[in-house]
Amino acid sequence: MSDATITLADISNVNESTVSEIRYVHQSATLPVYSAPVGSGKTDRLVLLNDGADGLRPDLSATITFP
Repeated sequence: MSDATITLADISNVNESTVSEIRYVHQSATLPVYSAPVGSGKTDRLVLLNDGADGLRPDLSATITFP
């Protein structure tokens, strides 16, 4: 089990803004699956952060798909 946070931010402008953020606590998978719409002509940043304790951090992986 692990704890993780996924954050999507719009970094198109000088003032970065968080579009969405979801936290998974004691999960073996990111369920529900994270999904967020992004617009064309913008620059977005997706961050997957392992929030687990230092000694208990399992490897995290992500698959990013575009339609």
